[in-house]
Amino acid sequence: MTQIQEHINKLVFCVTEIGSAQYLLPFWEKHFNKIPIIANELLKEWCRNQKLEFDFNPNLQNFEFLITSATENEIERIAVESAKSHNLQVIQFFDQWFNLEKRSLDDVDFSFVIDEENKEIIEDAIVIGQPAFEKVQMQSSDHKFDRMVYIEQPIEQYYGNSLGYTEMTLWKSLLELKEKLPKLYFIPHPATKTQNEYVPEEEFIGFTLNSKYVVGAFSSLMISAYLNKCQVISYQEGLVNKNLDQLSKKELIPLITSREELENWLQRTEVFDTSSALDFTGSLSSFEKSLTKILEER
Repeated sequence: MTQIQEHINKLVFCVTEIGSAQYLLPFWEKHFNKIPIIANELLKEWCRNQKLEFDFNPNLQNFEFLITSATENEIERIAVESAKSHNLQVIQFFDQWFNLEKRSLDDVDFSFVIDEENKEIIEDAIVIGQPAFEKVQMQSSDHKFDRMVYIEQPIEQYYGNSLGYTEMTLWKSLLELKEKLPKLYFIPHPATKTQNEYVPEEEFIGFTLNSKYVVGAFSSLMISAYLNKCQVISYQEGLVNKNLDQLSKKELIPLITSREELENWLQRTEVFDTSSALDFTGSLSSFEKSLTKILEER
């Protein structure tokens, strides 16, 4: 039995988005037979499609630590309040780079962030990496189908029109350029339930990662595609506010803000190299070691 396995029964989870669940999935797959979790209906639906077993009604009195996502969901706040009332310590984790201050929960004991840049925003945070991205990186492939997928993000729901575009204005723009693009597919965000007549829901991720071109404003799936050696574009036509895409902010992929730029980019002959610009090797090990230290010090 490893050190972390001695403490597994002390842990309960709160997760409300699929991206956050994928952050934890390598850890769950390695250590759990049944995962005690507080979740919304969207996440429960995702859980039921996994090969793992989940307990959706955990009794907090049976645990010592709550590990929660930080996505601005009310369920997370309620879970933290309940955990504190039962004398649990709380660990929040960030599976993305953006809006950390806004997403950070009150009254948590520890915070796990992706990198040193995040640590400057969240005081006393522990740098972990990102286990889901590490898993993608390990499974990356050069073989791609000559097609383009557009990844929807629920922009209007969270930002209105403040960014200068919404998920639908970007999609309509791409449709107007359809004749000049590779075969185009729409990948809806799980939270929107936008209809997709082309790609079965259970194949969204695999279909995206096997596509040559991946377009979106910002999303964790874009990062996975980048790590899987796809040609990724951050398309933010009409951008008037802050760029929320971490890949283009780090100058790893193009930030394109007009249709003309997009057409010019597609006509280029060079292919950018994604083989070593980001490295998440050791993320799961870092998560395990940091968590073990916290558990043993209580």
